[in-house]
Order: sequence, then C-alpha cells, then structure tokens
Amino acid sequence: MVWSKNLFKERFSNLRAIPSSDRTGDTASKQTERVSRPGLSFFRVLTSLGVLVGALALGPHRGVSVQIETIDDVGSRAFWVSMVRLEGHLDLGSSVQSAFSPDGSTLAVTGTGAVVLFDLKKQEIKRVLKPHIENITDLNVMSANFLDDFNIFIRARGKMRGNGGKGDVRESPELIFQWSIIQDALEGSMKALTTGRQFGPSVYFPRMSYLIRYSGGGFDLWSVKQNRGGKLPVETLTRRPNVFTISPDGQWLLAARFSGSSQSDVVVIRLKDQRMITALKGHEAVPLCISYSPDGSRVATAGQDQTIRIWRTSDWSAQEVLKGHTGTVNWVEFSPDGSQIVSGGDDKSVRIWSSGGGEPLQTISDHKAPVRTVAFSPDGNYLVSSSERDVRVYKKVLVNR
Repeated sequence: MVWSKNLFKERFSNLRAIPSSDRTGDTASKQTERVSRPGLSFFRVLTSLGVLVGALALGPHRGVSVQIETIDDVGSRAFWVSMVRLEGHLDLGSSVQSAFSPDGSTLAVTGTGAVVLFDLKKQEIKRVLKPHIENITDLNVMSANFLDDFNIFIRARGKMRGNGGKGDVRESPELIFQWSIIQDALEGSMKALTTGRQFGPSVYFPRMSYLIRYSGGGFDLWSVKQNRGGKLPVETLTRRPNVFTISPDGQWLLAARFSGSSQSDVVVIRLKDQRMITALKGHEAVPLCISYSPDGSRVATAGQDQTIRIWRTSDWSAQEVLKGHTGTVNWVEFSPDGSQIVSGGDDKSVRIWSSGGGEPLQTISDHKAPVRTVAFSPDGNYLVSSSERDVRVYKKVLVNR
C-alpha cells in the first residue's frame, strides 16, 4: 500500500486509508555539557511518493526496603517514594505508558499466562485476567496495554501444533489481540505476525495505538483500535533499524541501532518527502532508546555509552548530556508535563532528572537486576520501573522545602 500526500496531513488516530541490586552509589552530581550541532551521516533516504499519515504469584510487598538517594537544594518539592513491588514485568521493548489505565489508577503487569490489574490507590490486586487462545498452549503474555477502561491490547507468544493440531509442537509467532477486561475474553480476532529475517522488532506506540515494525524497505503499520494495517515505504534506508520512533504529529521518523552496524548516530527522516534531514551525533556507542517529549519539542536518546542526550526538534540541535548511570541506559521517558525525565539501566538504578537543565533530582537503587523500562503515569502521580523479573511502583510525595 502507498500512502497519499493528503493522508499525511491527518494524525495517526484519524487514519482512514489503512483497510535492584540494593547497591548504594554516591549521590549523583550535576554533570551536563553543551555539545555541537549534529551533522549528516552516511545513510541515504531518497524521495518517495509513499508517506506516513498524520494468581501469577503477584504479591505486593508493602514493606520492601528501598534505597533512595536524593539531591539537596534543587528547588523541587516532589520526591518519589517506594510503594510496592510486583512480580512479573512490563513491556521490555516498547513504551509502557499505556500499562497504566487512562486515569492512571490501575497498572497492568504481565507474566506467563496472566495479566494482573493492580489498583494503585488501594494498593491491591483488582483483577487477574487469564488470556487464552484456541490451539495455543503455554501462552506467555509479553505486554498488556490499556486501549480504554474496558479493553487491553495484548502481545504474546505460546506453543502451537502444525498440521491442524496433529503436527509437532513449535513456538508460535508473535500474537496480537484485544482482550475484554469485563468479560475476560477475546475481543474480536487474534492475528499472528509474519516472521522472517527481513522483519525488525515490533514496537507499540501507546500515544497512537499503533504497532509498527520494519519490513524490508519500509515499515508495516497496524492500527490496533481501527484493526487496519498499511505500509510506510522508506526503501532507501541502507540497513534495518532496530530502534526507532515517530513524532507525535506523524511528520518525523527517528531511527538508530542499524543491523550489522556499530554506528551511534540517530537518523532523522522527514516523512512527507522521505528525505533524511540530519543525524543526531554525539553518542559514543549504540543508542537503545529514543523518546519524544509530550509536546514534540524535544527528544531524549540513551544507550550503551551510559549517557542520556536531549535534542531540540526545531533545529535538531543538541541541548544537554546527562551523566550519572554507570552502565548501559536501557530506557528514558519524559513526564506528562515534560518537566522531568526518568531513566533506567543496567546499573539497576532508576534516575529522575530535570528536563530543563539536566539536573539530577533523585536516584533510586532498589532493583536487583538491570532496569529495562521506566514510565510515568498519565496523571504524573506514579512512576514505574521494570526488570525482567519484577515491577517497582513509586508514588510522588510533595514535601515542604
């Protein structure tokens, strides 16, 4: 499918054309530096007519001991206090913003064969959903994302038999489907993603309710809410990107971690004419995460060089370099109001920063394994972090200076 330029003007949501290891580190000090404006990289993106349109043994442990390092005299009254530890995990490859319910009161935690809905205000398990698909056994739920108050979008894998259920047992491809919270039942139909070496990892974008993955010469798009798909051709990307994001207005594609390459640049592509505008240069190792601020005015990148870098999207200039992590930074996200940034990494720490000047505000070191993902709740009152084995929830507390 080829997109028309008229459709590009629409936002994603209006598409119509698609049928803690208990370590205690030193209190982080402010370490920011100015860097030069990025230049171009060797990647070529030629003009194309195709454009993109705008229980599970979950036991809450309320008495968990948490080590929190705070920064004095930063002028902030908000501190994050440990609330609960949950066994399980969140999505380990996409933003987990929609693991929160729309009002921010419930968190969906996943694991083998179940989705646990945890009431954040009451600090108790609200409900345990047990997704099941006909002819699929040993279902492993990889992620659960709220679409609204009544339905969640699930990505999973399991075991299946070929030859009409009579063949050998094999691993299923990635399965995607909607699940009714009220009925605890499949909503609509289940779909299996095609497998092959030409496909990159699928990434879910909660702000748009889109599942997107690279597919030889472009990107496959799936609108979860509209149950429709399409193709975004970017045929002249010379390598497959394994990390990418799309701007909130649907006009820009940022890509990195290219297959078979150790390049550390983040490539910036303007989608309306398929043109590479620039590359964000500065990382000394491969970036693993690219996140937009809610208003689209800034981008945060993070990765193997242990740094977080902030870029201004009006001219793609570098603004700040945030240092403090002592290992690979796996994920970074902006707060709903854009004033703070949270990051998590292989050093098992969760770090909160001021997005305005890059000052470190708080370091939390209670995970016993590398932190794979982090996110703020929609209302900004909760913060979550996830390793492969557990989820930690923190509550914002306002204190007097």
